[in-house]
Amino acid sequence: MMAVAVKANGAALSLGQPEPLFDLPSATEYDVSPDGKRFLVPLPQDQDRRQDSITIVENWQSALGR
Repeated sequence: MMAVAVKANGAALSLGQPEPLFDLPSATEYDVSPDGKRFLVPLPQDQDRRQDSITIVENWQSALGR
């Protein structure tokens, strides 16, 4: 993933040198947040790593009054 500085000079554009942001595996799909500050990139999961768990809490609003 590369970035290039862009400057507007009236009707003309001035482009800087491309600079690397970070490496991505080839043919990786990605998305950019609406504000342009973050990227969403799927990364392959390590096969040797255990699966992380997720906890789902239902009716959590009732616990707020305790």
